[in-house]
Amino acid sequence: MSYIKKMKNEKFFILTVLLVSISLLIGFHFNEDSTGGAYLDYSVHNQISEKFLTNFKKTLLEYDQLNSRHSPIVPIFFSFFKYLNISEYFIRSINLIIPFLIFYIFYKCLSLNFKKINSKILILFSFLVVLSPTIRSLSIWPDSHLFGLLFFILTLYFFLIFLKSEKDNKIYYAIIYIILLDLCCYIRPSFELFSIYFF
Repeated sequence: MSYIKKMKNEKFFILTVLLVSISLLIGFHFNEDSTGGAYLDYSVHNQISEKFLTNFKKTLLEYDQLNSRHSPIVPIFFSFFKYLNISEYFIRSINLIIPFLIFYIFYKCLSLNFKKINSKILILFSFLVVLSPTIRSLSIWPDSHLFGLLFFILTLYFFLIFLKSEKDNKIYYAIIYIILLDLCCYIRPSFELFSIYFF
C-alpha cells in the first residue's frame, strides 16, 4: 500500500470516528434511549450497586432473589465507583469510549480475515455496528451487554490471530482468547452460547 493511499485511509477512519463521536455526544446530551429499555436496565444496575455498597456479602448471597437477568459483575463494578465517590456523569462519559473500542477491534478482525477488500469498505462495515440502536443506547446507559460484547470482539480478534499464527505461538494465543471468552461469559452469560464455536 502506497504512502498516499495509507494517509487517505487514515483520514477516512478519523472522519468516520469523528462523525460517530459527534452523534453519540448529541445522544448523550439528550439521554437517548432508542431501544426503550437501556435506561430501565441502567436504573436496576444502579439500585443493585447501592445494595452491594451497603452490604456486599448479603447482596451477593441473595443475588438470585433480586430478579435481575444480568450478571452481578457490572453492579459490583458500579458499587466500586460509588465507594470512590465517582460521579454517575463521569462513569457514563467513560462508558462512551467502549463503542469506539468495539468499532476498532471489529475493524481489526475484518482486516485480518479480508485482506483483499478495500479498507474503506471494512471501516464502513465496522461503522455500521456502532450505528446499531442497541449499541448506541448501551453506550449512553452502561450495561453488561456492552462490556460483554467488548470482550467477545476481543476474543474473536485473538481467535483469528490464533488461527493464523505459527505452531509455536498457538498455545499463547489460545490461552489469551480462552481467558477473554471466560470474562465475556462471566460479564454477560448469554454469550456462553458462542463458546461452542471456539471449541
